[in-house]
Amino acid sequence: MNSQQLSFRIGHIGIRVKCEDVACLEAIHALCALYEPSEFAKPTLDFRIFSDAGKLVLICNSDSIWKSDDAGEIAAAFELSLYRKVADSWGAQILSLHAAAVAACDRVILFSGASDSGKSSMATKMLLEGFDYLSDEFALLDNSGRVHPFPRPLQWGKQRHPAFTHKQMLASNLFKKTSYSFPDHSGKILTSLLWLPERVERKPLPAHALILPQFIGRGGKTLLEPIRRSQALMELAPEVHQQFPATESIRLLHEYLPDDLPIFRLRYGDSDSAWRILKQENLIPGR
Repeated sequence: MNSQQLSFRIGHIGIRVKCEDVACLEAIHALCALYEPSEFAKPTLDFRIFSDAGKLVLICNSDSIWKSDDAGEIAAAFELSLYRKVADSWGAQILSLHAAAVAACDRVILFSGASDSGKSSMATKMLLEGFDYLSDEFALLDNSGRVHPFPRPLQWGKQRHPAFTHKQMLASNLFKKTSYSFPDHSGKILTSLLWLPERVERKPLPAHALILPQFIGRGGKTLLEPIRRSQALMELAPEVHQQFPATESIRLLHEYLPDDLPIFRLRYGDSDSAWRILKQENLIPGR
């Protein structure tokens, strides 16, 4: 079977994927659709997917990652391996923070916090308001205060968006929707929705504000309040993707986040009220 190849870049990390399986390739094309295409002689991460004795095999730089007879399972293993290996490849050149990042007027707003805090919902709201997309999971910080794009698809495991209807998102003409399916550990087939924003930022940009969201449930009162930098750094240390000791994560966050960067905690009950209060406090760049 003939291999097909994808080559793209995430920050300064070059990635190449060669795949022999049509179904697997279709899922990987969707997963990688937003990354910046690039050509290079020697990629940092070189993935191959090929058939061997009736199984599909996934390797990266000659290291065996996964074997399966299910193309979706191989695609899911590729996705997880890609994120892990890219984060491992940064070293301390780039700090990978668990955060959504969107931009307007060449300035980035970061929404960072633990899973289910509401950062992806806030990022989606900003995209629906015309912002450009950098990431919903990996905010890549350098020591000049810039945020580099890591535009993986926005995705949810269930057949619905947690805050917006499919009709609303598609009617905006700001997203394309696709999906891929894979078996879980028990063999049950799961489907992951992939939302591909039309407006994707390709260049690193300076941070404008850092928001620590906390979704408090519909009907809850939306509150925005400044937070001390020292408190924010301690809360964010566990959200650094690289496996640094906590003290090193705090030190790097202090180094890479500009000293004058406004930092707020946002407790919100719905994304519309959160959007309004961000505008009232002049935290929307150029608007």
